[in-house]
Amino acid sequence: MIIWFDICALCIMLEVLYTCIIRRNLRVRQNYIFLLMLLVLIFTTIGSLFSTLGQNAVYAGNVASPFYNVLLMRGAVYLYMAMHILTPVLFVIYIYCILGIEYTKLWEFLLMFAPVVIALLVLAATPATGAIFYFDEYNVYTRGSCMWVFYVVAFYYVLYAAYLVVYFRKSLRREVTLCVGAFLLFSGLGVVVQFLNQSFKVEDFFNAMVLIIVYINIERPGDFIDSQTDLQNQAAFYMNTETRLKRRSQMDLILLSIDNLAFLDKQIGMAKSDMLLIEAAKYLETFSESVTVYRLKRGVFVMMMKNKAVTTVENIIYEIRERFREAFSTDSYNILLYECCTQIICPKDADNNTDLNHLITLASVPESHRNRHRYDVAEINLAEDNRKRTVDRILRSSVSDMSNIVIKYQPVYDVKTKKFDGVQLKTMFRTKELGALSRREYFAASENNGTAAVIEPYIYERLCSFIEYSGISHYGIRDFAIELPIGALMMKGAADAMIMTADEHGVPHHLITFELMEDALMNYQGVVRYNVEKLRERGFMFSLINYGKGYTDAGTILKMPLSSVTLDSALIAKGLENDMADTLLKNSIAMLRKFNIRIKADGIENEEQMQYALKLGCDMVQGYHLATVFSGDDLLTYAKEGRNAV
Repeated sequence: MIIWFDICALCIMLEVLYTCIIRRNLRVRQNYIFLLMLLVLIFTTIGSLFSTLGQNAVYAGNVASPFYNVLLMRGAVYLYMAMHILTPVLFVIYIYCILGIEYTKLWEFLLMFAPVVIALLVLAATPATGAIFYFDEYNVYTRGSCMWVFYVVAFYYVLYAAYLVVYFRKSLRREVTLCVGAFLLFSGLGVVVQFLNQSFKVEDFFNAMVLIIVYINIERPGDFIDSQTDLQNQAAFYMNTETRLKRRSQMDLILLSIDNLAFLDKQIGMAKSDMLLIEAAKYLETFSESVTVYRLKRGVFVMMMKNKAVTTVENIIYEIRERFREAFSTDSYNILLYECCTQIICPKDADNNTDLNHLITLASVPESHRNRHRYDVAEINLAEDNRKRTVDRILRSSVSDMSNIVIKYQPVYDVKTKKFDGVQLKTMFRTKELGALSRREYFAASENNGTAAVIEPYIYERLCSFIEYSGISHYGIRDFAIELPIGALMMKGAADAMIMTADEHGVPHHLITFELMEDALMNYQGVVRYNVEKLRERGFMFSLINYGKGYTDAGTILKMPLSSVTLDSALIAKGLENDMADTLLKNSIAMLRKFNIRIKADGIENEEQMQYALKLGCDMVQGYHLATVFSGDDLLTYAKEGRNAV
């Protein structure tokens, strides 16, 4: 009987084992199963090799030694048989682990383990019954009458593995599917060849060659593990969710987003921020008995509840919020991370992993999760999400060409002077796919993807250039308002750059009013505060827009040097319809007046809203009911003709 194939197989398997240990790349669950399968195949090969040596000794007539008679001819065969039948079931378990499938039902345990248990019981009875194999009077190995049991069990697991690959093919990468197919094909081919020719011991050599293929293409922790936190990554998450959706298994997820990460990057640098995220990841891993933790992207984690969790979603969210009230520590900093936990429910009848992907993308955006802390996959609006993705892509591809940005101007009416003596900058973004995008739509997207850092300085420079060449400030216009994203204030030297731009165009600083969203109040510290205060000292004005839409209160307003506040247009409309909203508006305006802050009503669309704004005591009014938007030349003509006076 030929032994060289077994010797080669043993050398190959030992080399793979050595590589696994040296590279220490067995950090995911399926890789531990791979290692176990590798060890089983090593013992299988050892059993096959020594049993072959024993049989060759029998054929050579050298059977006097008990070493050959007992150890090689019997012990090695039993070892070979026991390990051999464990290989296919371990391979099925390996596929289960790749797919993230958990054993939750009794019938799943029976389907998985009952056949191999039956085969091992028959093998255990073989010394007495000779069912699987026996040795004849000449000590020659002979197959028993029940050898078919082993072949049936092995074939059962081959079909089981093939079923998993076909049924969950969308959850497996193509190279993984090819490797699984190679394992089934070549291992099966080795069994057939050895069955047809018992002296041709090639089965373990075939297995060794396939192990190399599997190891090279599947055993890559980088495919599943985030290198920074050692948590499972986005690819692992969506592979496992695809599997659970396919199995009609309900999922409860907890999405954790760190809201002040961008601010911390500017303040302490990304390296220190990453150290804080690692500490946060270590804390989340303490829930491992109840959840599997994934890192989707920087600052965004998701926790998937296990089927046999020892606690509830509500308890975990409560514990996370309590922990995040305390600072996370690095060598140099103790800093609070602003968390926002969102529960995501994925019911049993959900079958679209793309929907879940889109929902998580939406829910991880601060504008979404600050207002809602519970989402259902059935609620997703794919059309809206696709539009947001398209806007994001267009902005990223257009930062090198600003010709798509259209700048318009809308006059602002001053109640006291009865003149249109202010101007609100209105910008739009032209696109072939979506038409004209409003400022509100692309502003938020540019803030999130970082393109605002390029777009906003360009718009500001255009405004200063218009004021310079038009000389419009000599025709009664005394204020130009421009929205300023918080990202533009997070950069060191931002104030100096804005001052320099105004000075280069000879624009008096008091003509410019920077309008800030409410997120500026949340991040009014460090670099942001320094830039705002420096600009204010040089004569620039600041206004808070969309008042009444988010977190604003008296305490936060007092933090910043505001000269005016713009009431949210929706709040004006509600004040006409609802007594509670009316009372809220009146009290807010009375409070703001005590701080010497002027009030502007935006979005006035009809005479009723106009009269209501005047009744409330607003200082400035703006909207299409009073004046439309103009191009720069039309606005200059409008001012020259004196139509800004009423």
